[in-house]
Amino acid sequence: AAQMRERIGAAIAKRIEEAPDNPHLQRQYAFIRHSGKKYALVVANFSDQEETISLSLPKHFFDFTGIKEETKLPIANALNGNRINTPFNSNEPLELTLPANLGILWLKY
Repeated sequence: AAQMRERIGAAIAKRIEEAPDNPHLQRQYAFIRHSGKKYALVVANFSDQEETISLSLPKHFFDFTGIKEETKLPIANALNGNRINTPFNSNEPLELTLPANLGILWLKY
């Protein structure tokens, strides 16, 4: 896990160096991880302000996870446990409003 954090941090630092005026590189992050049949989609807002994040899910996300498009799935706030049900599809971005300095987590087991 520590090695993964270092690689992600280095990749982000490189992108910020390449485009220092792009505020999105410094504030919002999304990634998916898996182990066997367990999946985690993490979306984080490191901004000091509430942000609406538009997350496009590519078609291979559905092949990768085995989720059928248009399936409504629970997304949980990783810090307080609040949940929302939202449809996952590749035709429309997943719109998520995140409070300042907060992340969400979706898990599939």
